[in-house]
Amino acid sequence: MKSALRPGNLSHGHRYGAAMSTTAPSQRVGFEALLGDLARHGELVHLETVPSRPARLGALTDLGIAVPDSVERRLAVDTSALWSHQCEAIGHVLEGRNVVVATGTASGKSLCYQVPIAMAAASAAAGRAVAAPTSLLLFPTKALAQDQL
Repeated sequence: MKSALRPGNLSHGHRYGAAMSTTAPSQRVGFEALLGDLARHGELVHLETVPSRPARLGALTDLGIAVPDSVERRLAVDTSALWSHQCEAIGHVLEGRNVVVATGTASGKSLCYQVPIAMAAASAAAGRAVAAPTSLLLFPTKALAQDQL
């Protein structure tokens, strides 16, 4: 039985073009096949290819921020090669400013708060902090579960 892939179907176990066609999976290859199926069944409304742009990298040392090696090891991150939005956000957080970061999925938003928290914890552990740091992290888990298939 052939079923149409509709926006609501993805949450019910239909993955990409699997439910779209009776053609054997070995004959349907990749993303282009999915797009073809969607177009043939009138499900593809708009397709736009956005040209890539060069990555904008930054380093916390460029902002005069020294990150302890223990923090880099613990977070498994090289703070001399971060995305520019990460450097900018971390710099603002360390200056005590409130920060909102709105970038795409898997763009590294988590490091924007993880690095400053880890730096505060490392500073407290080394006895350089006046008081123990406190961090409160809130995550909209229900919204995340519905948004990220």
